[in-house]
Amino acid sequence: MKRGLFAAAGLAVVVAAGVVSTPALADSSSDALEVIEAVAPEVLSGVTEEGFVEVPADAADGLAFSTDGGDIVIGLPRADAAAPAERLDSDVVAFDNGDSSTTVPLVRGEDAVQILTVIENASAPTEYVYDFTLPDGASIVAAEDGYYGIVDADGTPLAMIAPPWAKDANGADLNTRFEIRGSTIIQVVDHGPGTAYPVVADPIVKGTLIKSIGLVGDPRGTIVSVMPKTTYPGLGRSFDDYYVEYKLWVNATYTGQKYRDQLVCHVANAPTKTPWNLDSWRPNVGYNLTVLALCNPN
Repeated sequence: MKRGLFAAAGLAVVVAAGVVSTPALADSSSDALEVIEAVAPEVLSGVTEEGFVEVPADAADGLAFSTDGGDIVIGLPRADAAAPAERLDSDVVAFDNGDSSTTVPLVRGEDAVQILTVIENASAPTEYVYDFTLPDGASIVAAEDGYYGIVDADGTPLAMIAPPWAKDANGADLNTRFEIRGSTIIQVVDHGPGTAYPVVADPIVKGTLIKSIGLVGDPRGTIVSVMPKTTYPGLGRSFDDYYVEYKLWVNATYTGQKYRDQLVCHVANAPTKTPWNLDSWRPNVGYNLTVLALCNPN
């Protein structure tokens, strides 16, 4: 799915040809990157133009996110009214929504996009709507711990959506939540009188980490055989990312602390030893003892 992307080389060619010039930055958009650097600088780590996410020049085109099960297009808030993308630096563009909010999509690593909203003042909306166009048969489902998964018709995870967050100008957390309406995600940010502005909020959509999971019989019980997509966890990935996705693959019989400890032990200490075998007969001894037992406690 190739559209009008803000690839650095492509933009340079267009400008050189005299077809279009880079628009002057509006105050709200030009300040957005400085706000993000001040409020949540960690999100700028690993920002790139490379990967499986395409950022459009026109907000109405949405963000194209490639998965093994087909492309997902993420509609941006106020896309019908937003100004064209304005480049803030070599890897970051912004869309001024014209309502005291600015959308700043950040491509992080090869397979994640963090869609930041910079909220300037109390007149900005409290709801930010993301319409997802999904592959046929796919849907958005609730996972655990505040996560959501995008799964195909068979329930196989295609992408994961991490819990939302929002921070005020002082870095303090604000109440925020997702509301799911079919294939639409709405981030609600509780801000208003008394809030320290500007506010930064986000959803982040990430590619999946697990290629397949199989159940293998054993005289001692069942082996849950986990095959990762890569033995390198990737930028910004957490152990929760792995375990929440894992739970979408298996039924409740194969969840719980001992399974989490075995999984995390493999991710952290034996990532290249694939598949990662999680054994049903292992006792729940806690993570530290699981590590001391080389992920196989007795």
